Amino acid sequence: MTKKKVVTLNSITEIENKVMELKLELAKEKGMLVSKTKSTNSAKKTTLRKQIARLLTKLNALKKKQKETIAREPMTTEGSQGTKKSQSDLLSASKTGSKK
Repeated sequence: MTKKKVVTLNSITEIENKVMELKLELAKEKGMLVSKTKSTNSAKKTTLRKQIARLLTKLNALKKKQKETIAREPMTTEGSQGTKKSQSDLLSASKTGSKK
């Protein structure tokens, strides 16, 4: 059994470009198989599909991680005197019943 290749691309755009490139190559390979043209590597279609799946898995993990980091950042709003107030400060002020 051969060792799987590790995905080394780290940016979302790099992965998307590589996926598009592999999908184009897969379409060419499928075309050769349909037209009964002799392919040099009969298992290439399977390996391309697996590579695309690995890249899409990595892409989804990066997008999920990016969403989590955005969600963790505290949201701030400008106060009436130009001071920034965090979302937790605004919630605590509304719970105590302070009115302006």
